[in-house]
Amino acid sequence: MSEGIRRRDSNTVPLWHRYALTINEAAQVFNIGEKQLREMIRDPGCGFVLYIGRRILIKRESLERYLENSVYI
Repeated sequence: MSEGIRRRDSNTVPLWHRYALTINEAAQVFNIGEKQLREMIRDPGCGFVLYIGRRILIKRESLERYLENSVYI
């Protein structure tokens, strides 16, 4: 294994410490399907989505607060 790969692995931030997650990561952390997350972020009032160019990220703490205040999704 090259040193660059090892260095990258040693600097990896755990999912629960990241500010933003990919849709796949958020689905794993919050046990919600990717399809359901994509439907949720289509809502213009969605406060937990972050667009970086064409990349879609989920603000972890914002989604956590949203889920804490939701009865169903």
